[in-house]
Amino acid sequence: MVAGFYTTGTGDIINVMLICALSVLVLLWLEGKFESFNFVLLPIVGSLLATVGLFTLPYVKMISSLIGQGIIYFTELQPYLMSVLICVTFAILIVAPISTVAIGLAIGLNGLAAGASAMGVGTTCIVLVVHSFFVNKPGVTVAVALGSMKMMMTNVFEHPISYVPIVATSAVTGLLVPLFTITGTPASAGFGLVGLTGLFASVTGGLSMGLAILAWLVIPTVVAILFRLLFEKVLNLYIADIFKFES
Repeated sequence: MVAGFYTTGTGDIINVMLICALSVLVLLWLEGKFESFNFVLLPIVGSLLATVGLFTLPYVKMISSLIGQGIIYFTELQPYLMSVLICVTFAILIVAPISTVAIGLAIGLNGLAAGASAMGVGTTCIVLVVHSFFVNKPGVTVAVALGSMKMMMTNVFEHPISYVPIVATSAVTGLLVPLFTITGTPASAGFGLVGLTGLFASVTGGLSMGLAILAWLVIPTVVAILFRLLFEKVLNLYIADIFKFES
């Protein structure tokens, strides 16, 4: 409790985005209808929509809960299958309106499971960087490399085919987790390469720096480039422009 208010974390991102989208729609509908009363009306509308968010929260949170239960089930499988499934899942979630960090902490992922989840997030980062490099300004690519993968959500939602290189690459890099014994902690599980958190967590877990760089940076980059050539140039599944960021 802080200064008379109860604090309960960041809340559910899906619910936040839902209410934000609803707010935009309502404001567009009200535009120009009550011009002289806007300064009175808008705060009231905002408060009412926030109240709607309180009612939708329990139902929307079920989505995150189901995802969490699925990941918990994966942790009970044999190491290679577990690592691939968790890696692919987190690779998908990082470009979705769901907090991978929150899920990793809430479930308490540890050991290989934490390493696999971080590897999934890191793999998506590398895949997006590889594709962004050819179609975006350097600033966009640098932003993605530094951890702003969610800025590409619009591209992914508009072109679901962009999930193909993400899933394919993460399925391969997921195998590296038990192969190199890449481990992590609940705190590093959802970060991936952001601040090199996942890499350093695996080094802390006993992996040498040389092998960590190989597993986290070199191999995923090579695999991402090869899949880009396969899917974009050979199979023509998509064109490079689907990864072009538009602000």
